[in-house]
Amino acid sequence: MPTLVRLLFDFTPPEKAPDCDLSQAEYVVAIPFGGHGLAQPTGVVNRYLAALAEEWSRKLDCPILTQWEIRQALPIIPRPEIIVGEVGDFHINTRQFAERLKERIGSVPFIAIAQLDHAKRFDWTCRKLGMNPLWPRLGEEMYDPKSRQWWARNKLSWRMWECAARIKFWFKGWI
Repeated sequence: MPTLVRLLFDFTPPEKAPDCDLSQAEYVVAIPFGGHGLAQPTGVVNRYLAALAEEWSRKLDCPILTQWEIRQALPIIPRPEIIVGEVGDFHINTRQFAERLKERIGSVPFIAIAQLDHAKRFDWTCRKLGMNPLWPRLGEEMYDPKSRQWWARNKLSWRMWECAARIKFWFKGWI
């Protein structure tokens, strides 16, 4: 369980797994960041995350599990499986995503793809549920200035939102 100091100040990405561990993954799991609504569901960050997920899926020849915001950004066929929410469902939180993921794949190894500042809470949440996500290098720190979610538009607003979410998850025993 993370300490209060880590909850509030640790925005380092989860530790990168060794390549030999990454090759054991049976799935690539991509969790979306921000959103644009039905008219334009894939913002710049989700397109970037979709590209990372597709790259790892092709490299390891394993399926992608995600939410609809990232699925919309992926041109590959067959399309990745949506494991949480329907198109237009904007009310799925990180915990709900992780619970559905656990129901779907159990504790098999998977590569996790997330926005850098969101990755740590997803990692803590998955580990609390008994899963062991494997993290590749996630790349750039990105935010979505056109997101309909004000908290996803820049670093300062996201980190304030993320700290509040982390505290909520901690009090609920989710991390």
